[in-house]
Amino acid sequence: MVLWIKKWVLVCLLVTTAQANDPSESRTSLADIELTHILALQDRLFTKGSDWNEEQLTLEAQKVLRRYEGFLVTNPTHLFGHILLAKFLQQVGQKKEAIAFYLKADALNPNIAVVKQQIGNFLAEQGKPREAFPFFLLTTRLSPEEPAYHFELGNFIFMFHNKLSMVDHDEDLQLDQLMHESFREATRLEPTNFDYALRFAQSYFDLHEMNPSDALGAWTRLSENFKNRSILEKDYFRLCQARLLIELERFGDANKLIHSVHSSSFEQDKQTLLKKASGGNHLKNKNLPKKASQLSTPQKSNDIRSSILRNFPIDENLQKIKRIAQTLREEKLLKTFEWDVAKAKFLSNGEISLELTTREIP
Repeated sequence: MVLWIKKWVLVCLLVTTAQANDPSESRTSLADIELTHILALQDRLFTKGSDWNEEQLTLEAQKVLRRYEGFLVTNPTHLFGHILLAKFLQQVGQKKEAIAFYLKADALNPNIAVVKQQIGNFLAEQGKPREAFPFFLLTTRLSPEEPAYHFELGNFIFMFHNKLSMVDHDEDLQLDQLMHESFREATRLEPTNFDYALRFAQSYFDLHEMNPSDALGAWTRLSENFKNRSILEKDYFRLCQARLLIELERFGDANKLIHSVHSSSFEQDKQTLLKKASGGNHLKNKNLPKKASQLSTPQKSNDIRSSILRNFPIDENLQKIKRIAQTLREEKLLKTFEWDVAKAKFLSNGEISLELTTREIP
């Protein structure tokens, strides 16, 4: 999330600089030049602030806030201005204040993935995963080539699957399959990312109906492509592969893999799988761990983008997004700037935190 916000700052700087050099956009260029000056002040606050005392830090933070205030009063429809102010408020610990400006940016342009992501994050943090779901879904449609959005959608469904089950029941959305395909797409887009590849392999065990051959292929590729992982991780990969080999009735291959596991952390899992690989009841495999997460954790088609990603009912979710965003705007969007910086300080993790107080608007 932080990485994508930083990318947006860079994009905004490039766009504003380009527009500032275009004489045919004089009004816009003046606004963009002012925005680059604000960003320079903001950058100074974050890079030099550690050398200042609390009084100076508060003063400099107030300068940034006042410049944003003046900028948006003069340029109320400037998309990047709202996004960058929201990002600034986020960075200084004012998430509830930041969401107002993300909502305004979303009203100005509903096709910005990072804005949808931030609104989704806010809703999820407020304990509203069903409302957050269409926002995370739409990020993958607005920026389909960004693996982080697919990975985030998959993790979101995994974390809130129970609370989203009513959505799944009402609309037959096959959430487990959507989660799996989201991890698959993230892995396709960034195959060297270990976290993406691991979650894709694990997600086979979360499917209602798993193809063990496909799952084995994913775990085998994970082992081959990431050979420099720890011994504990490699043993985990072997146990997951062995569990699938047993399902495929390849008991000899499973036994070899299981006996190659030496981490004491997996001793109980190892013994369970050995019994299944060498016992007389292998065909049913009743007691095998159903999910990869039940171990002591430390592609059917050439078209990797499966039909569930292509055909997911996006129109209905767009309508939901409009209703939710409108409700949030009514609840959260500030009429105008109504706060001052009461205090600015450095936290123990090195981040700057602001305390805001409300004030009367003349």
